[in-house]
Amino acid sequence: PSDATFNWMENNKLITKMKEGGDSLSKPRNIAFELYFRADTSRSAVATFATAKGYKTEQVTNAKATNAPYQLIVSKYTQVKIDTITVMSTELKKEAARHHGYYNGWEAKK
Repeated sequence: PSDATFNWMENNKLITKMKEGGDSLSKPRNIAFELYFRADTSRSAVATFATAKGYKTEQVTNAKATNAPYQLIVSKYTQVKIDTITVMSTELKKEAARHHGYYNGWEAKK
């Protein structure tokens, strides 16, 4: 599948698991997105991008023993809907890739 289709499929899989686990998804909540980078400057650039797009920086840490040790977790308070999640994950994936980083998924706790 294309990158866009694969992204939609991954998001749909998580949403389906949430529904199967009894989450009605009716209430908005913080949706946290995890990203990793090779350089702190790249992480900072994406954090700036995310803030401008309405995301909140939740965590900035250094991971151990990895080729992308600079972690960034950003979140946005919204409904868990496939179209919304797909737009957000797509824009974060693209921006991370522009800065030689990668997107590692999302989570949304009840």
